[in-house]
Amino acid sequence: MGAGMIVTPNWAFIHIPRCAGFAVKEAYVDSGGSESHVNPRFDTDANCSMHYLSRFQFWENIVPNDVEVWTIVRNPYDRIQDCYNRARDLVGEENCETFEQFLDLRDVYYTMRDTQKMHIESDRPVRYYKLETELEQAFSDHGLTLGGVVNAADHDDYILTDQNIWIINEIFHDDFEHFGYEKR
Repeated sequence: MGAGMIVTPNWAFIHIPRCAGFAVKEAYVDSGGSESHVNPRFDTDANCSMHYLSRFQFWENIVPNDVEVWTIVRNPYDRIQDCYNRARDLVGEENCETFEQFLDLRDVYYTMRDTQKMHIESDRPVRYYKLETELEQAFSDHGLTLGGVVNAADHDDYILTDQNIWIINEIFHDDFEHFGYEKR
């Protein structure tokens, strides 16, 4: 079972792709948390999993109003580089030769142009923790132990050309602004 939403009696974790969701899921299960709380199902015609459907705000329909909602966010430059490397692994380098080709890829659950903010936009409060500086605090606040598994892949800055930085700044402007990351 992949990473995804976790809905417990006390809190709900909304997974933003490439933002430590697998590490949260592993820590939750390792702490004795119920697998039934991971990727909860809901009734729709497709009866599909909540894996990455947070973008469409379905989470608001199944997360009880009295639980804390939280997520982990990541520097947009690091996140998009990780997404790019992961996409190349999944679809092959020949299908993802350029950064523009990568940005036009569509996954079953999300597109590469989706901002982190889109996944959590809500009238309900959502607590976010920055992966780079607040990951340990996020785990501690929710009774989890941070293990050695965080899928923050090592990567070079080779995709961060001036042109691609401009594209990232434009597409992910809301993430830089909302979560307080600095643009280059």
